[in-house]
Amino acid sequence: MRIRAVFLAAVIFFGTVCTFFAEGTLLFGNPDGARADAECRENYLLEKKQYVLSYNASLFIPNWVTWHLCSSDLGECSRGNDFRPDGQLPDGFYAVKKSDYQYKIYGFDRGHICPSADRTASKEDNSATFLMTNMIPQAPDCNRIVWKNLESFERSLAQSGKELYIMAGPCGKGGTGAAGYFEKIELPSSAGENLSINVPAFCWKIILVLDEGEDDLSRVTEETPVIAVFIPNAQRNGADSSWEDYLTSVDYIEEMTGYDFFTELSDEIEKTLEAGIYNIERYNMIGLLARLFIKDYNDVKNPDVRGRYGVLCGIAGICFNFLLFSGKLIAGIFSKSVAVIADAFNNLSDAAASIVTIVGFKISGKKPDADHPFGHGRMEYIAGLVVSFLILVVGFELLKSSIESIRNPEPLDTSVFTVVMLVAAILVKFYMFFYNRRIGKKILSSAMEATAKDSLNDTVSTAVVLAAVIIELFFPDSKFPFDGVAGIFVAVFIFYNGIESIKDTVNPLLGVPADREFVKQVEEEVMKFKPICGIHDFIVHDYGPGRVMISLHAEVPGNIDIFDLHDVVDNAEVAVAQKFNCAVTIHMDPVDLENKEILVLKKYLAEEAAKLADGLTVHDIRMVPGNSHTNIIFDAVRPHDCCFSENELVHLLSEKVRAYNASYRSVIHIDNPYC
Repeated sequence: MRIRAVFLAAVIFFGTVCTFFAEGTLLFGNPDGARADAECRENYLLEKKQYVLSYNASLFIPNWVTWHLCSSDLGECSRGNDFRPDGQLPDGFYAVKKSDYQYKIYGFDRGHICPSADRTASKEDNSATFLMTNMIPQAPDCNRIVWKNLESFERSLAQSGKELYIMAGPCGKGGTGAAGYFEKIELPSSAGENLSINVPAFCWKIILVLDEGEDDLSRVTEETPVIAVFIPNAQRNGADSSWEDYLTSVDYIEEMTGYDFFTELSDEIEKTLEAGIYNIERYNMIGLLARLFIKDYNDVKNPDVRGRYGVLCGIAGICFNFLLFSGKLIAGIFSKSVAVIADAFNNLSDAAASIVTIVGFKISGKKPDADHPFGHGRMEYIAGLVVSFLILVVGFELLKSSIESIRNPEPLDTSVFTVVMLVAAILVKFYMFFYNRRIGKKILSSAMEATAKDSLNDTVSTAVVLAAVIIELFFPDSKFPFDGVAGIFVAVFIFYNGIESIKDTVNPLLGVPADREFVKQVEEEVMKFKPICGIHDFIVHDYGPGRVMISLHAEVPGNIDIFDLHDVVDNAEVAVAQKFNCAVTIHMDPVDLENKEILVLKKYLAEEAAKLADGLTVHDIRMVPGNSHTNIIFDAVRPHDCCFSENELVHLLSEKVRAYNASYRSVIHIDNPYC
C-alpha cells in the first residue's frame, strides 16, 4: 500500500512538473532543441519553477531564457541581490561566480535575462533570478535604461490583465561597456586555462501578449501582438533612446541567432507572427494613417515604404505648422507681442521645411540613372541640410526683431487666448517631436530626425515666449522688456540647434565611418564561407538610406583551385548583399598558410604593431627570398589618431622586422582605415 502511495505521489509530482513546462514557458517550443544532457555543453536545458533556459557552458552565459508573466507573479517581495553560482549545473560545468564579472576592469553589469522585478510574489521566486546562469555581461546604458524600460512596459501589461510569454537572450560577440569595448571577460585560472565569459554584441527579446485565460496555445491567432527587439549591447544607446527604437521582427532575430521560435503554432500563424514588426504607433494618429495609406507599412527597408512614411509625416507637418502659424499670428497681432509673432513665423518656416522634406524623399526615392548611377539617396541628406539652414534664417530674423523690440518697446495687450494658444502649441510640437523621432529612427532618416530636433526646439522656444507672456500678464506696469529678452533667448537657442543640425546632415555627405556593429556583422557573415580566413581593406560607401556599397579583401589559402575560391567568394557576395540590402564587391587575396615562417612572422608583427599604437594592424604579408637578403612585403593600417607619421611608422616597423631577422628587408605600404 505504501509503495502504491509513493508511486502515485511520484506520478502526480512529475505529471505536475511536465504539465507546467508543457503549458508554461516552453509551451510554444524549444528554440534550439536544448536537452538536460551533460553532453549538450552548448545548449544544456535548465528547468526551474521560475523560468527555463538553455545554457552555453563554452560561453558561460545562457543562449536564451523563457518565462511566463502575469499579475500573480507580481507581489511585494523586495529585491534579493543574492547573486550566486547555479548549483543545478552538472559536474564538469564551471559555475560562474558573482565576482567573475570584474566590473572595475571590464565595465559590464550582471544583466538579468529574467528580471528580478518579474518574480516578486515570493522570496524564493525572486532569489531564483539571481543565479548567474540567468546573467549576461550587459552594458550599463543598455541594462539600466533601454532594457529596464522594456521590462517595466512588460509588467505594466501584466498588471493591466495581460499574460505574457517572454523569451530573451544574447547574440554575437563584442560589446561596449563602461570601460570600453571587450569581446570576453577572462575567467580566473582556477576555472581552467584560457576560459572566458562571452560578451554579447546584442540583446534580443520576444514577447507574446495574450489576455488572461486558459488553453493559451489555442488562443493565439494571427492578430496576437508580438513584440520583438534587437538592442546593441553598448553604452550611449540609452540616454537618448527607447526600446521602441529597436523594434524588429521575430524572423530577423531567428536569422541572427539561428533559433526557431513558435514551432508549436500552426505554420500559417507562425509565419504571420514572425514576419510582423510591432507597431507602437498603432494607437496614435500617424500610426493609424500609416496603416490606412501605406501598404506593407512594416517593411521599412523597402524604399517605397520609406518614401511614403516621409511624405506622410511631411504632410502632417505642413498641416500642424500652418494651423500653429495661423493661431499664433492672430494671438501675436492682438497682443502686440513680437516674440509671439516671431514664433508664429518660426512655424511657417517649419511648414516650408516639411515641403522640402517631402521633395527630398520624392527625389531620393528615384531609381539610379545614367547621370546618377548610385541613385539619389543623398538628396535626403541635402533636404535635411536645407531644413537646417531654414532654422538658422528663422533664428537670425527672430534675433533682429527681438533686439528692435528691446530698443523700441511697446506695451503688450496679453489675453487668456494667447496663453491657451501657446500651451496648445507646446503640446502639438511635443507630439510632432515624438512621431518624427520615432519614425525617423524606424526608417533611418536623418532628414526626419532633423525635423524632430527642430520640433523639440520649438517647444523650448514657445515655452520661453509663454513665460514672458505670463509675466507681462501679471506685471503689466513693469518696464523690463520681457518680450524682447525672451525673443533673444529663443533666437540664440534656435541658432545653436540649427548649427548642430547642419553638422548632423553634413557628416554623412562628407563621409563618416561605418557603424562598428554593422562592420562586425558583415565580417562575421563573410567568415562563414570557408576557406576564407581573414578580412582587410573593408570600405563602406553610403549613398543614402538603402544605398550602401561595400568592398573588402578576403584572405584565402593560396594552394586551392582559383575557380573553387571564386565560387566561394561569389556565394559570400550574394549572401551579404541579400542579408544587408547592399551592393558588395569582394577581392580575393591569396595567403600562404603552409609557410610556417610567414605564420610566425605574421604573429610577431601583429604583436609589435599593437605595442606601437592602438589600432595599428598589418596584413598581406609576403616573403620574397633573394641571394643576399629576403624582402618582407606587407601593408600596415595606420589609425587616424596615431601619434606617428607614415614615414615614422615605416621606419619603426622596418626596425622591428630587422630585429626579428637581420637578413630581412621591409617593403611597407601604409593604408588608412575606412571603418
